[in-house]
Amino acid sequence: MFDYSLTPSELLIFLDRYVNDGSPSGFTEKYKTSDNTDPFGTQKCFSLCFTDVNHKDFYTYPLGHKLENPLLDGRFYFHPDMKSHPDLSGCAMHEETRFSVSPTSSFRTVKMLSETDSDYIKLHYDGIIGRINRKLTAKKAIAGVEISNFIKSGINNNILSDSFCILEEPSALIFNTSRSSKEDKSWGMVIRKEKPYGKRADKIKYIVPLFSFWSKDRARPNKTVLGELLLRRWGSNAKHNYTTKILIPLLDSYFELLVNFGFQNEYNAQNILIGFDANMQDVFVINRDMMGIEKDLHLRQRMGLSLDFDSYPYKILKADDPLGCVRHSFAFDFKACHYVLMPLIQMASNCDIASCEELLCVLRERTSFWIKQLPENFFPRNKWYSHDNVLLSVERRYVENDSPLLR
Repeated sequence: MFDYSLTPSELLIFLDRYVNDGSPSGFTEKYKTSDNTDPFGTQKCFSLCFTDVNHKDFYTYPLGHKLENPLLDGRFYFHPDMKSHPDLSGCAMHEETRFSVSPTSSFRTVKMLSETDSDYIKLHYDGIIGRINRKLTAKKAIAGVEISNFIKSGINNNILSDSFCILEEPSALIFNTSRSSKEDKSWGMVIRKEKPYGKRADKIKYIVPLFSFWSKDRARPNKTVLGELLLRRWGSNAKHNYTTKILIPLLDSYFELLVNFGFQNEYNAQNILIGFDANMQDVFVINRDMMGIEKDLHLRQRMGLSLDFDSYPYKILKADDPLGCVRHSFAFDFKACHYVLMPLIQMASNCDIASCEELLCVLRERTSFWIKQLPENFFPRNKWYSHDNVLLSVERRYVENDSPLLR
């Protein structure tokens, strides 16, 4: 099924970069980083720039903690495209020579290529990638680490299912640059671990980005897609395995965070990975890039959970927010259903494993189980909300639609 000449780590890099059709919004190919750092390009790796940490201008999060990766300690890294940014004027800029990095599907997150370390580094990028400006300010950097710690605690306390995993974001480094003329003068850098964290994560050998299940290999577009190869491998068990090991766990992963923590994950095919054991039988849902998870204060208050967040007010949904119901629908009906589940359902139907309606019926029944655990008016009745295919750097206009897919 895979190119076994690659190590599992090399395989993930390859899939992330080249078995990737991009976002269905169509903006992935239009707004991206420079040619030398483009994940879809031919350049295998590039070098980061850094400045030595001056403790007056820098601080770590959690406060007082060292960065989890000792190779990065004492250095704040910049994406090469940011070298001439006015915020950095006067900074002593150096080129990292101890290791290079590979771009990943998120463009501004890079993977270390070192004999000793292979973590990810999420970088500040003041520019549009896809259809959003990717500045990583202090509150955003803190949010990813903060949410990661909450979810890690949930895993440790057996609140989340055995198949639920994360790529942990244990620490961040914040640069408060006074050179910026903008209101938020901070730049962030987040460390993300390479190995998944979960109750049975030690069973994971291969990791596949969700989009790689249906995406074409850019170099060999006529090659059979991975999802179809997996279904063939499962043979007579394909329908059962696909439903119980991939589709339902993906749906559960979204709702588990919602009903246990009041965390609303804005799913997309880039921030979800699927892990497999060596025999492709045990399957795991791996969440990465947790910065954008929304904290629903109304749900958390009902659960008796803390309403205090170090990342406040970033991605906070207040109880009296007039867009609360719309945001709930957008995250589930649009992002989880149409960006994540529907491409998988369509692929299974195309392979004659099951009809779309048959799989939708199974998922509707499972959705009904979860919705009963939420407030009655959590989702809008008979309506759902999406975005048009427009840049989101200025405004986020929600479009009302009829007939939610799974409700």
